[in-house]
Amino acid sequence: VSWSFDGANDWINLGNHASLKPTEAITVAAWIKHENWQETGVSNYIISNVQYPGGWRLSYDNTKLSCLVRVDNAGKEVISGWRTFALGAGSGDGSGDGATHYRASGWHHVGFTFDGRYLKLYIDGELAQSGTNTLDLGSDNNLMEYADAGTSADVDTMIGADPNVGDGSSGSSPGVAGFFSGYINECAVWDVALPEEAFTEIFDHVAVSPGYTLDLKKDWGNYTYAEDLAGLWRADPVVGTGNGALEDLSQNTNNGTLVNGVGYVTSSADGNNVPV
Repeated sequence: VSWSFDGANDWINLGNHASLKPTEAITVAAWIKHENWQETGVSNYIISNVQYPGGWRLSYDNTKLSCLVRVDNAGKEVISGWRTFALGAGSGDGSGDGATHYRASGWHHVGFTFDGRYLKLYIDGELAQSGTNTLDLGSDNNLMEYADAGTSADVDTMIGADPNVGDGSSGSSPGVAGFFSGYINECAVWDVALPEEAFTEIFDHVAVSPGYTLDLKKDWGNYTYAEDLAGLWRADPVVGTGNGALEDLSQNTNNGTLVNGVGYVTSSADGNNVPV
């Protein structure tokens, strides 16, 4: 089972919880399948709480995966290198002709980490093009920045959309945008930076047992970070349908709400089974 997003007006609201806004380190990951990996001119947010002057996001923009965090280093906005899902080297894809390219179809496990210095992007269990997709701030202990609590920009974390609160300086709130078109499942946030070995363990587990993801609530092999989960959400129609509740499966209570009829599917449009 996975969530099915229509790309028009549905998303999952995870609320405005401090545990989803760590300052020292973070990992964000999810299983995703886009309706059209080759679609250009669109920004689809996988999970985001970007808010002026801070926040973080994982998104799929113009055929490329990206991540972003804002740090308190003079208010600098930090964006990782782009990564294309194209099968071959394409002009203007930002990854270079010598880059490794990924299947432009099916499901992918995607995520990013930030440890106070390095921002890293991961796809299908491996660091995506180390030279380009690891951003080094040049110094340790840079803290992630968020808007002050209680301000108009102190927004909720969302799966499948962007809070889109504007610059925060005038209290403007244009409304939710960047709706994801496709499928998302097993979305997780940790308050530590997972190493590549943990991403590999999560991805390889599905390769060994198709259709079954690693239970992130339990340590297994090179994944030993269950106690560091800040939030874990899994598509389950028993938990909530339509505008119903969505349970946080971590030790926290970051329960969410399905907005505007987010659907559930057991297989994607091309018949590929959904990681569950």
